[in-house]
Amino acid sequence: PALANLKEDGTYTKLAESVPPTSKYAQQAQLVEMAKAYPLVEPVRDRATLRIHVICAQNISNPGSSSDSVSPYITITVIGPKYRDVRTTKTSIRNNGFDPHWLEMFEFTNITCVEMTYLYITIWTKTSGLKVSDTLLGENAINLSNLRRGYRAVPFFNSVPNARVRKIAVLLCNFELQMNTTIDSKDI
Repeated sequence: PALANLKEDGTYTKLAESVPPTSKYAQQAQLVEMAKAYPLVEPVRDRATLRIHVICAQNISNPGSSSDSVSPYITITVIGPKYRDVRTTKTSIRNNGFDPHWLEMFEFTNITCVEMTYLYITIWTKTSGLKVSDTLLGENAINLSNLRRGYRAVPFFNSVPNARVRKIAVLLCNFELQMNTTIDSKDI
């Protein structure tokens, strides 16, 4: 679609050719045109419930060079299509080394638009010393529409910039995704 300015009488005039296509103004005009051509219809009636049973992790690598034990924990974030659809939770911190067991259950309700929602799982370790801090060990992102139900081994990949991506640990979880369809009274 051509870029255009909306005039007061409701008609459009084409933008001058002097506006670079990468300018912020041109990009905003493109987004407005796309929004008109493809209106966003939010699936209000379809809601999902995601239950995650975090069981254990295996082969967690130590961020340092020593063989000291790690104190890992998992964060789970569900990222929906809207900016306010972000929900995060985390497991307890386990001081049981490189193969921790959690056996913790988490539930996320009222998830809209499963096709556009992501599950972002990270593994962290609590480091101590002169300064207590958290160190990110690995991460994985899964689109909920691609999530397979049941017991799954979720690989974690390193998050070091400019490094070769490699699997650094595996998390065993049980995933349950239940679709809840309701009918609004205004649709009857």
